[in-house]
Amino acid sequence: MARINKKYKNVCNVCTEYSLFLYLLFMPIEEIRETFYIFNPYGINEKIIRRIPDSYVMPNYNKWNVIKKVYITLFGWLHFRLIKLAKIPNFDGTSIYGNDISRYDAVIIGNHPYSLIEDGAGSIEQSYIGFFKKFDDKKQASRFYPILRMLNGPTYFKRFGTNSLCTDVYSTSSIPPSLIKDKKLHLMNLRDLWDKCSQEKIFYILKIFDIEEKDIKELTSRKTIIFTQPLFPDFISLSEHSHLYSKLLMNYDCSSIVIKTHPRDNYPYERLNKDVFVFRKNVPSQLLELIGVRYERAVTFFSSAVKSIAYPIKIDWYGTGGNRTIMRNVGHIIPPVGVKELKLQE
Repeated sequence: MARINKKYKNVCNVCTEYSLFLYLLFMPIEEIRETFYIFNPYGINEKIIRRIPDSYVMPNYNKWNVIKKVYITLFGWLHFRLIKLAKIPNFDGTSIYGNDISRYDAVIIGNHPYSLIEDGAGSIEQSYIGFFKKFDDKKQASRFYPILRMLNGPTYFKRFGTNSLCTDVYSTSSIPPSLIKDKKLHLMNLRDLWDKCSQEKIFYILKIFDIEEKDIKELTSRKTIIFTQPLFPDFISLSEHSHLYSKLLMNYDCSSIVIKTHPRDNYPYERLNKDVFVFRKNVPSQLLELIGVRYERAVTFFSSAVKSIAYPIKIDWYGTGGNRTIMRNVGHIIPPVGVKELKLQE
């Protein structure tokens, strides 16, 4: 169990398994042992959390009922401040790494400098400019924003490092200078970092993500990987989700397909076709590549996972899949360079 009175060298505050993986990859094993972790259960699987005892799991307010959600909207600043005082070690002399997009992050970060870790492969530009910026701009334009910022902290709705407290940014891809002004960019090459890992560190990472030999054998027996996203329930109905993926699978030999699900994607793809292999372990695709799992083709609607594939591979990109609901909620997603843009047949 985590010890609230113990002095930790680092705090790793993350909302995705990908960010956790990056932290474990670039941080020396000695400092990993001296790290306290703060997890968002919305994006970190509970099985992974159980393997890291020096941690605290924030409340999953996304599953709260309407009354509790109203409460967290009005008094979240107080609720999360009490958690910080009672459950999280003191930050004095501690370095903070992680994400800044969860509802509670501004309170947790407080007035403490921190280093931002990208929450998805090359996602800082896409996620912020393509999605979060419009919400942050709207919130900052509110007449109540100065009060809310005072109550929650300086980074309140100034996410993705767009504030003065963010000093460093850890990313696997370049970022427009306007987004990282006055910050130090740590541009990471995952292969180089992996090759420098000690055997002790490699075993530790594989244990955290529960990668077994039987997984590797099944994964390497297929030629095509499909990266999913939580389209349902985030953006579309269950029937729309079924319809989109049914049409998608018609374009491929299902006996050669691995469907790697997004951490929040619980859709039963096995019902669409019994021949597909559905890999549900919450393992970053980049880690699979590092241990030798490779494919001839990657397929996705708009998962950022395809952006960081470092070996030669054909990529089929379907964008929003022609779905008006996704287009309205997400907008046009600019495809990565070199992908094959496709449309689902009506």
